[in-house]
Amino acid sequence: MNLNPEITFFGRLFFPLPVNHSFCRKFLKALLVSFFVFIYSTDVYAQWLPGYTYRKKITIQENKIPGTTALTNFPVLIDITDPHLKPCSGGGYIENSNGWDIKFTTSSGVQLNHDIEGYNSLSGRLTVWVQIPSLSATSNTDIYLYFGNPSITANSSSANTWDNQYKAVWHLNNSISDASVYSQTSTNFGSTNTSANILDGRNFVRSSNQYIRVQYNNELDFNDQITVSAWININTTGIDQKIFSDQDGNGGGYKLGLYDNKKAEFEIRTAGNTAVLNRNEPGGTELATSTWYYVVGVYSNPGNFIRTYVNGDLDRSLTTNADAGLTNSGNPAIGREPWTGSFFFDGKIDELRVQRAARDANWLKTEYNNQSSPSTFYSTDATESTISALCKNATLNLSASGSATLTVPMIDNGSSSGCSVTKTLSKTSFTCADLGPNNVILTVSNAFGSSTCSATVTVVDPVAPVISGCPSNLTVSSDPGSCGAIVSWTEPTAADNCTPAGSIIWTKSKLPGTFFPVGTTTVTYTARDASGNNSAPCSFTVTVNDNIPSSVSCPVTVQQNAGTNNACRYVHSGTGWDATAIDNCSGVSLSYTLAGATTGTGNTLNNVAFNAGLTTVTWTATDAANNTASCSFSVMVTDDDNPSVTCPVSGQQNVTTNTNCTYVHSGNGWNATATDNCSVSTLAYTLSGATTGTGTTLNNVAFNTGLTTVTWTATDAAGYTATCSFQVNVSDDDKPSVSCSVTGQQNVTTTSACTYVHSGTAWDATASDNCAVVSVAFSLSGATSGTGNTLNNVVFNEGLTTVSWLATDAAGNTSGCSFNVNVTDNVLPLISCPSDITHGNDPGLCSYSFTVTPASATDNCGVDQIT
Repeated sequence: MNLNPEITFFGRLFFPLPVNHSFCRKFLKALLVSFFVFIYSTDVYAQWLPGYTYRKKITIQENKIPGTTALTNFPVLIDITDPHLKPCSGGGYIENSNGWDIKFTTSSGVQLNHDIEGYNSLSGRLTVWVQIPSLSATSNTDIYLYFGNPSITANSSSANTWDNQYKAVWHLNNSISDASVYSQTSTNFGSTNTSANILDGRNFVRSSNQYIRVQYNNELDFNDQITVSAWININTTGIDQKIFSDQDGNGGGYKLGLYDNKKAEFEIRTAGNTAVLNRNEPGGTELATSTWYYVVGVYSNPGNFIRTYVNGDLDRSLTTNADAGLTNSGNPAIGREPWTGSFFFDGKIDELRVQRAARDANWLKTEYNNQSSPSTFYSTDATESTISALCKNATLNLSASGSATLTVPMIDNGSSSGCSVTKTLSKTSFTCADLGPNNVILTVSNAFGSSTCSATVTVVDPVAPVISGCPSNLTVSSDPGSCGAIVSWTEPTAADNCTPAGSIIWTKSKLPGTFFPVGTTTVTYTARDASGNNSAPCSFTVTVNDNIPSSVSCPVTVQQNAGTNNACRYVHSGTGWDATAIDNCSGVSLSYTLAGATTGTGNTLNNVAFNAGLTTVTWTATDAANNTASCSFSVMVTDDDNPSVTCPVSGQQNVTTNTNCTYVHSGNGWNATATDNCSVSTLAYTLSGATTGTGTTLNNVAFNTGLTTVTWTATDAAGYTATCSFQVNVSDDDKPSVSCSVTGQQNVTTTSACTYVHSGTAWDATASDNCAVVSVAFSLSGATSGTGNTLNNVVFNEGLTTVSWLATDAAGNTSGCSFNVNVTDNVLPLISCPSDITHGNDPGLCSYSFTVTPASATDNCGVDQIT
């Protein structure tokens, strides 16, 4: 900076000083310097984008923009190689290894959308598209590239760099993705990455039918205003080859390509599939191989034209009022005709774009000027830097050793940061001598300058004193004749990082040599330093144990004998059996325990019920220290009452047999009941007479016929008994059961003389009885009469005889059965006739008269007549 004889300010402002007086000149110099520092800081640095340490001003040359009208939302290609744009690891100022920590603004600080196409960290080359809201054609446009922001971790690119008129933007730089907001979906068929005009592009080999298919999207299907542009480098001329086509062969659509006349052409199709194109228009540029060209096709329905441009200049124009149609289907293609599968492109394509706009010559020439020679389209200033130091006050805690270290982040309140920025502190080490506020200077610097700020660092001592030698818990016995003890100990000490031991303030809950009552007392020591920090408490317990047992006395010592007075128990009345006790400390308690015939606990025997038998009573005295003493005696309770028994019936119970020749009693109706003041040990019966036996229930007991005496006996636990009795007389009223071996009428024939003699016992009846059958006998009536007990050898007369059988049991009960026997004679009688007579006739007669001897006959039953 030169201040004599004039002032220049950062090479931007120049002021002469026509003042000769030395003092005045110095005063004015100082005043102007202060003024311009203020003006510069408010004009330039006030617009600095927060978080970024570095920037470059880029000036877009208005002479590269034809016409006088500003271009709206124009994407400018910025292609810069600068060592400052290398990453920090490469000696540059870019914080993110992907180059993401960049941002563009207008000269007034408005942030701009950008799309990073490429970043080379080795060379520091940044290739990026920046959307300029208004690109002036009459004056230079200044923008700023900011970089060096360590907080950026995400890609700062935005698809909004391309406004909604851009329906597709293919950079084709190692990718076939669409950079516009519409993200058109594409599929590659053989094309490869290759070096191109702007970074890399795609190479298409016609002989291999290579192309890229774009999925149908109605955002690409429009028909009012169309601009298709691309950088191309062809391998072959004189052939029909397509750069981009959105046609399906049925009608509608548009395409940009080259014809066999080596010229660029643009075609639309009407809804009726009529092709309208500028192929036959005169003029035009013949494209050569191995040369990069920027070709554009434009259709305007309102303007009634189809035009092609080569390298920003109008190539051929067709005036037409034809209306382009919509395809409504089909997949567009890059590098071929989509609907015929032919007309493949042969060469390289780069930066292909489809816009729903009819771009004019000024726009297209500006694109060409920018993209063909970025370095002449704009100028780049040297890197600028802003360094800001922003401080915040801090509190610094001393350590246990009385020291602390201050670090930059403790007082840095968002100062400039980055890999080339250094930050230093005027003071970093603090001790107890620095307690309280301290002024610390933070200096932030880089290769471009430095800035400082100050912070108040308050050093505090948060470390509490540390107590050592804290006594262990103490346990002692009570002093003789006392319910406590005098206890002493060695007191603890304390140390602190800043406060001397003699200046530490103690708080003590108890002092050595004082009285402690029986029980546990907690003693607490606390130390406080000069900063008011309280130590962790030192606590221990002093336990005074009472080891002196109580004295207990039972009122009786020998066995106490008593009879039952309440059911099977003896209920004691009064406190005559209660023990007494005394203790050196208060709080003694008395309780008894019963064992043996009676169990239980309590603190008085008044109204206690003792069971029959021997019970031991033990009295125990317990003091507050759980010291115990005991005494005991016994109580014998005896039972002298007979039980009571009741028979359910009296006198004689007359019953009849119901099972065989017995009566089986059912139920508990004949069971006796018994009670006792204590308990009935047994209740049993004894049977005598016709039936004998013993048991505890008459249910299902069988009584024989005849008279049986039932005697019930109840016995209690003391052996006392009581009896009752009754009689059971069982009689048999069941008839015997008799069965004739045959039924109905038995037809037989005479076997001897005029009778039938039965042989065997087949006609004998059988009989049974619940008790016993005394006899089974028959009686005969009708043709034959008689009695007996077997029909074997019985003679039945001719005719019908009834056989009746009768069974009789021991009780005289009878039952019978019968059948008939019909005897018939089937023996023929025997007849005896005279001998034959042979005699001559009487004289004179033709006959002979003689007397015949009658015939005779015999029969087993008798001859009734001879005829």
